[in-house]
Amino acid sequence: MSSDTVWPRYHHQTLSDHFHAIGVLVANWQRVESAYQALFQIMAEGKIEFAFHAFDLLGNDSRAELIRMHFPKVAGQFYAESIDHFLACAATCKDNRNAIAHASYEPDQDPAVLAATKGLDKARTKARRYRFTLEGLREMADHTAITAAYGLSIYTHYTLIRALPTLPEHLAESVRPQIPSLDKPPLPRRWYLHSQELPEDAQPQQ
Repeated sequence: MSSDTVWPRYHHQTLSDHFHAIGVLVANWQRVESAYQALFQIMAEGKIEFAFHAFDLLGNDSRAELIRMHFPKVAGQFYAESIDHFLACAATCKDNRNAIAHASYEPDQDPAVLAATKGLDKARTKARRYRFTLEGLREMADHTAITAAYGLSIYTHYTLIRALPTLPEHLAESVRPQIPSLDKPPLPRRWYLHSQELPEDAQPQQ
């Protein structure tokens, strides 16, 4: 192994795959935000500059609420159930991502587990902690990617369906197979903080 592959040297080396999974999770959340932005473009009905400015001015909770309220009004009630499901998935992914992105990390007594501390409990007497296996972090990252893809599939579905009547039949025939399914993916799992000191034999979330 070359020295270039041993990075970062300032973190516990047995946890390098865990940190890679965290990076993938954070990157995948940006794809969820891209799906939000794409849906804003539809809601703006051709006013792309307005869509970008409105998206940029709002936080993720406000973006989600605006999509929930207005996307079906613009695109049609056909999409209401899909939008609700996408936003439910995204809300869980956001909470999971925020917990990971704003935590402090340390090795656990189990070398295969990453311990993450995120602030104090309400009484401010104990640390709130997660304990993650590599499989758990990868599951979180994968579900975030699936959620982003579902949001983008709603955008693509609407865009292609709307375009079909304007296309010559030979082009429409080639476009129809590209219309994505709106079958709902499973809801991601929500991960929970421990608001107490963990006993030595506490099991990580699998």
